[in-house]
Amino acid sequence: NLQYAYPEYRISTASTGIEALEQLATDASSYSTTVVTDLILSEGSGIDLVKQMLDLDPLAKVHLMSGRRLMPEEQEALQQYVRGVLMKPFEMDELYALIDKDS
Repeated sequence: NLQYAYPEYRISTASTGIEALEQLATDASSYSTTVVTDLILSEGSGIDLVKQMLDLDPLAKVHLMSGRRLMPEEQEALQQYVRGVLMKPFEMDELYALIDKDS
């Protein structure tokens, strides 16, 4: 559990991209933000969500998860917007390493 691994952090989860954007809009100015989201979302593209998140908080540190090989156009977009990609399945230690790198 992330909250146990990082008790000094405020950790939020969101079930949808819309919910994540609402949380970020509320909290962006109060916290340093690291975001981990999936590339494929039920309501759209993770890349589109990342762009919207960075519009709200340009300092957010964004990472994507994906269970499939990335297409060349996705790789190009990712280089511009995200700090890293976690390939699923991944170990929690890999996620912890990203968070530690961002702090």
